[in-house]
Amino acid sequence: MFILTLPIFLFLLPWSVSGSCKSELGCGTDDRANALVLITPKFPDAFCTGTVINPIFVLTAAHCSSKKTLYVYAGLIGKDVSKMKEEEAKGSKVVDQRVHPKFNRKTLENDLAVFEVSPKLSEDPSLVVPTWLPDSPVDEEPNGWKNCTADTYLMGWTHSLVNTSTAVATCIRSHIIESKKCSSSYKELTLRDRVCVTQQTGVCFDVGGAVMCNGEQVGVVSYVYCDIGRLMQF
Repeated sequence: MFILTLPIFLFLLPWSVSGSCKSELGCGTDDRANALVLITPKFPDAFCTGTVINPIFVLTAAHCSSKKTLYVYAGLIGKDVSKMKEEEAKGSKVVDQRVHPKFNRKTLENDLAVFEVSPKLSEDPSLVVPTWLPDSPVDEEPNGWKNCTADTYLMGWTHSLVNTSTAVATCIRSHIIESKKCSSSYKELTLRDRVCVTQQTGVCFDVGGAVMCNGEQVGVVSYVYCDIGRLMQF
């Protein structure tokens, strides 16, 4: 179970919980909540989150890969999955798990994967929208990403530590931390391909979820957060 541990200085930064992702406006005007998919071997349990690239491919964390048979469920935003039957959710089977070739399960470096599904996901824009991906890493284009230090959203299928295992789509308003502070707080980790983000405590199983800023998905939830821009060539 990988939960971002907050260093003391992160408690000095404000954050707020926007609650469940009920629509595209669940977190902010550009959060694209309907890009979220639930990845799990057993519906409706929370296991991992992903985001839709297109009807066939889903972006997630590499350590969500599993020898178990996994299914992807899209178009669930705004629905109470605890009351749904599996056949209603219409899951697509993961038929291929394309893990980053340099992924290290011990250190979680290059923690990025693309899952191929069949049958293809819904193309109804009222239910499912593709995520928007960046062209470059967060810290190599400061002018384009400066708002990320003040206005970022985390989205994922989670469950509370005090509740059941049933998945709940959750949006959390957060902040990307400056690279120097991130590195000094996680000296045991290689952070070349990662960014640090403040996160609400008590929420777990959002692995593979989206870090959104300026309407684009700039990260994938890992231990810290995988910087998609650095790994786009994969």
